[in-house]
Formats: sequence, structure tokens, C-alpha cells
Amino acid sequence: MTLKRHTQKAIPIIFTATLLLILLHIKDPDVVKASAQLTAFAYRKTVNIYSNPHYRHTGRTLKKLSGGQEISITPINKSWNRVNFLINGHYGYVHSNDILKDESTGSYHIYSLRKHTNIYNTPYPYGKKNTVFYSIRGSQSLTVVRMDRNWYKTVVTVKGKHDTGYVHHNDLNLAVTQKNNHYYASKSASNVYADAYSGVRSIIARIPRGHVLYGHSFSGNWNIVTINGRTGFIHNADFYKNNSFHRNFLIAFGDSVTRGSSADIDNGTTQYSWVHYLPSELGLSRVENYGVSGSAVAVRSDRKDSFQERESWINSHGKHPDTILVIVSINDFRHDVPLGSFDVRSRYTFFGGLRNFSEYLQRNNPKAKIIYMTPLTQNAVPTYSTYEKNGLGLSQDQYAAAIKRTASYYGLELIDMQHDRFVNTQMNPFDPAIKKQYYTDGLHMNKAGYFLLSKEIARRLLNN
Repeated sequence: MTLKRHTQKAIPIIFTATLLLILLHIKDPDVVKASAQLTAFAYRKTVNIYSNPHYRHTGRTLKKLSGGQEISITPINKSWNRVNFLINGHYGYVHSNDILKDESTGSYHIYSLRKHTNIYNTPYPYGKKNTVFYSIRGSQSLTVVRMDRNWYKTVVTVKGKHDTGYVHHNDLNLAVTQKNNHYYASKSASNVYADAYSGVRSIIARIPRGHVLYGHSFSGNWNIVTINGRTGFIHNADFYKNNSFHRNFLIAFGDSVTRGSSADIDNGTTQYSWVHYLPSELGLSRVENYGVSGSAVAVRSDRKDSFQERESWINSHGKHPDTILVIVSINDFRHDVPLGSFDVRSRYTFFGGLRNFSEYLQRNNPKAKIIYMTPLTQNAVPTYSTYEKNGLGLSQDQYAAAIKRTASYYGLELIDMQHDRFVNTQMNPFDPAIKKQYYTDGLHMNKAGYFLLSKEIARRLLNN
């Protein structure tokens, strides 16, 4: 009897506690946890906005959206989202399966694939509402931002006005990893096309057999190249690719420009040097940076870090690089080192030091590819710029001529960076706007400058 009375008393208590828990669990649908607002699109022909986020099929419908209609939402959880406007004094809720959320991640520089690639004013995929407001003809570059697995958004300019549009992934070249290569023409007249899409292709150039173009992969059978300043497309049937630097161990040797000085606050890091980017540009397996700020080719009485005094670094610990890439120092010119005579082996002259250094490289690295580069055009103060004479009355051109003569004598590859067309136009330190954009002082570069330089050096290496 006592047990029965206790049980009867306990039932109301349990019921009350259960009811309280239920009431606590049910939240006011208008009160949601703060979350980032998103843009979304109705992704069905008709999408319902409900009065309650828990009753998709039984809740009252406050409003219907037509397919492709754009709205602003605040996600509550994975399934439900509150619309960010009032409907008859109440907020409504839309299910995640009925909308496409614009959760954009990462931008991509890619190319259109179709003969005509449509840019839509909404990513809604069902016909009438998917209005085309712009069409791209052939293979053209686009910068896009991914929305989901199917849709990307981009900005296009129509009649001088910038508009956001949407493009489907089937129309874009997204599948192929872009690997840099140089491509050898395999036919007597290998065609370079203006477009890679199927159909009638216009030919912009014919390349003789054996000639080389620099570029990167585009799709299964197509590659992108640059010729005469214009983007072109070549087919694997007309060209074969070869990257002699793939899986190479490369050592870069030089002065502060090689080291990457001034690109970061520690004024000497190699993290942002042009050398840092070469593995991804050339497919190298390993790279080491032996750039030292202030280092010259010749031995100087006030320093102990000339090329000749550091040459053993290249083979220290039994290292045997596949490629030795040397930007010959600008410091000999800037600090009045005598040119000397080609026939006199003085460690204290530019000619003598360069010959000593070259012979060390060849003697200790008989299987390595050795490449010299002349110093870049520079416009730094307070010392001499490229177009001034130094204290000995010598020009930078005269030091560059000595590098060329030495490289020719020893049969070394040479890249003349001082007279590189791209560097002297797109990276010209005598242009005030370019100097401000890419340089810290007219000689050393910032991060953007070294990155751009790496692209040009990679191109020259593959085309050399």
C-alpha cells in the first residue's frame, strides 16, 4: 500500500519533469544561434519557405520561391536555414536540400572548354530561369570561385559593366594538373591554334620540327603555350614534351638576389627567393639556395665569402647536384672589382675569379648541367645603376660580356638575364610604377617580384 502511494506521487513529478525537458528542448523558431549569413538560390522549380524548421512537409508554407531566385539565409544546422527577411511579421525557414548555398572557397585561374561556354545569371539548372546573359567563345581564361561541386561563379564585363555570373563545371578545364614543360615540334610544320575546342580551329603559328615552345598541360591532349606574346594551344600529335629538369637536384649559387634578400622582415630569408618556387615550376626533387648577400666572384680584402671561397659548399657532404644554376654576382661591378685579363688567373679580378670558379665546377661536377645567368638590370642607390659607369669607368655590360666569354670558352649554358625582354619590360626597375610594385630598392625584390622572376627563369631554363 505504501509503495502504491509513493508511485502515485511520483507519476506527476516525472510527468512534470519530462514536460519541462520537452519545453526546454523546443526552441523559439525565430531565435537562432548567431551564424554567418550566406547567399543562396532556390534549387528546385518551386521551393517552400516554412513557418517552422521542424516540419518540412506538415508545417505551414509562408512563401514560395521560384527556381533560381536569390535569397539571404542564416544556417541553423545542416538541414535548416532561416531566411533573413520577414514574411507577414515572421521569419521563415528553408530546407538545405531545396537550395544551393554560396559557400565559395578558393579562386582558380582556368580556361573554358566549349565552342560556346554560357555564363548564367543564376546557378538554377532547370531551363527558363537559367538565363544566359553572356557567352564565351572557345578557350578563354577565367578566374572563378567554387560554390559547390557543380557550379562556379565569376565576374564578367559586359558593355563596361561588371556582373557576377555562374558557370557549370562541365564547361571548364578543371581536371588536369598544370605541369610546366617545354614542347618540341615533331612535324615539319607543327600547328599552334587559337583555341582548343572541337570544330574549326584557327592557326596562329606553324613551328618547324625540333623548335621548342614553353608552356603547361591543359587537357588530355592539349597544352597551352605562349608565342609572340599570345596564348596558343598545341596538340600532343604535333608536339612532344620533355622536361630535362624533372626530379633533378638543383643548387642555385649567387649573391643577395639569389638569396631573396629584402623579401621578408628578417632581410635575408630564402623563403621568398625565386629559387624557392623552382621545384613547382620545374618538377625538381630537391633545391638548395647558396646565395649570400654581398658576395662577389673575385676575392676582396674586406670579405671572406667570394664565389671562389665558397665554391666547395656545392659538393660539401658528398653532394652531387644534377644542375648548378648561377646568377653571377652584380657586386663585382658595384664594388669596383677590376675586370682583369681573360688570360691572367688572378683571384682578385673578375675574369680570373670567374675562370677559377668555372674550372672548379667542371672538375668536381663532371655530370652536372652548369648554367650561368648574367645579373639583372638594376636601379639601386647609392651605388651604380645598370646604365652608369662604376668607379673604374666600367659598365655592367662589360662584366656581362666577360660572363658570356667565359661561359662560351668552357662550353657552359648561358641565359642573358640582363637583356631579358620580359624582365626589362614587365619588371623594369627604371619604371617608377613597376619599381614600387615589385622592388624594395631597385635591385632586391619583394615577394611578388621574386615570384614573377621565378616564372621567367623557369621559362628561360626550359627554352634555353
